[in-house]
Amino acid sequence: MVYAFIPRAAYISAAFVALFFLLLWKGPPYYYEAFVFGALMQEAWTHNKLRSGAPTFALIIGLILGSQSTGFSHRHGFDFLPWILRPGEMEGMIYPIAAALVLYGCLMSVPVSRFFQLSPVLFLGRISFGTYLIHVPVLYTVVMAVAVLLWPMSPITLSVGLLIFAVFSVSLGWLMTLAVDEPALRFLSSIRKLSRGAIGRFGRRPQIT
Repeated sequence: MVYAFIPRAAYISAAFVALFFLLLWKGPPYYYEAFVFGALMQEAWTHNKLRSGAPTFALIIGLILGSQSTGFSHRHGFDFLPWILRPGEMEGMIYPIAAALVLYGCLMSVPVSRFFQLSPVLFLGRISFGTYLIHVPVLYTVVMAVAVLLWPMSPITLSVGLLIFAVFSVSLGWLMTLAVDEPALRFLSSIRKLSRGAIGRFGRRPQIT
């Protein structure tokens, strides 16, 4: 709605800032703030206003903050922090902030951006959505069934099983990308082109000859 009804870029950023405070006022969960951070970063990136300032440090801090599990603050004595800023609180603000820092670091760090341009990484990026969709059902069914049959497992067996699961997930993610994700994107793109053409014809004034 913001992008559809607000024409100017400055007003778009202001609208997302207002949305940030609206979501903050609404209360937890705060993970929807990640959409606001991403939109604001995209606006700055598009208009060449995103400046580089210690992106590698931002990436490291984001990975550290985002990797803390539930109960981290209680276990390590960070209970004195406001709840909204406690690491490990799943519905707090730390995870959206961590995600924004990781995204900023990936965008602005030259070594990281070069790494993401490597062919294997581009391939993983291409199949990431399909892999994301398929790996959890595989994990909760096939992998768990095999784990129950083989339990207890030695570290070597566990490592080999993890490697097999990773290869299996990537393979299924690639098939999911070819069979579902990319055809769906092409279909949506064709609908978008048709709708834009129809809107253009509808709004075109008749010419007088």
